[in-house]
Amino acid sequence: MSGPPPPLDDEQRNIIDKLAVFVVKNGTEFEEMTRQKQANNPRFAFLFGGEHSQYYQYRLACENAAAASGVPMHSETDLVQSYEAQIAALQQQLSDSERNLKAQYETLILQQQTQVDAAIEKLENEKISNLTTSVGLNVDTFSTYLEQLIQNCTKENISNCKHWIMENCQTDRLREVILMYMMHR
Repeated sequence: MSGPPPPLDDEQRNIIDKLAVFVVKNGTEFEEMTRQKQANNPRFAFLFGGEHSQYYQYRLACENAAAASGVPMHSETDLVQSYEAQIAALQQQLSDSERNLKAQYETLILQQQTQVDAAIEKLENEKISNLTTSVGLNVDTFSTYLEQLIQNCTKENISNCKHWIMENCQTDRLREVILMYMMHR
């Protein structure tokens, strides 16, 4: 992080840096008191918008940031290192948040797909039920035979299903409905 250039005069820079530390530590009243006491001192012209006032404001911001983070700093290097550490921590938080967001998104998609599948299943069941009811076909007994066939495919179970279809599905429409019912199951 780079701010306004510091004064070339080390003594002037030291005055500004120390005053910024004291103002942050003791409050703006300390700055006001310094303004009053040093009103005619050219070394403190930065307090009145003069030369190096931007550097002074920058140092105040640096010291305020240091105070807010709880890490005392008195040099630009310390400030840069602190900001770099804060940036790294924020990048880690961002990475964690992105991972969490991705996991939540995947969970929501899975839940949504489960809900869609359940809704489709429900609609298909209702459609088949309405269809069998509309043609007067009671499939309860056939359903039992079909379940036995699914569980254990034997000649007897195949025969039971076949006989039920032959006895109960005399028309093409009934055979079409029972075929749709079987495909649904």
